[in-house]
Amino acid sequence: MVRRLASGERWSFEIDARGGETLRIAAIGDGDTNVDLTVRDAAGKLLCADGFGDHYPVCTLAPGAPARLRVHVVNRGALWTRVQVLSN
Repeated sequence: MVRRLASGERWSFEIDARGGETLRIAAIGDGDTNVDLTVRDAAGKLLCADGFGDHYPVCTLAPGAPARLRVHVVNRGALWTRVQVLSN
C-alpha cells in the first residue's frame, strides 16, 4: 500500500494477523519527514509502537492466536510525505 500523507495526517487500517507467526510491518517514508507507526489489538491495547523520529518505523510481534489488528501511521513532519507500508 502506498499513500501520500499531509503534515500531521494519520492513516489507519486493519489487518488480519495469523496466530503463532511473527508479523513484521514497516512504514517506509520518502525520507523528508518523521513517520510514526503503532499497532493495536481489537480492544485498543497498544501492541507495538515505533516513534523514534525516523522515516522507517518497523513493528515486529507474534500474536498467540489469529487477530484483527489496527495499524496507525502518522506523518510527524512539517511536509507531506509518501509512505509505503510493507508486511509479511
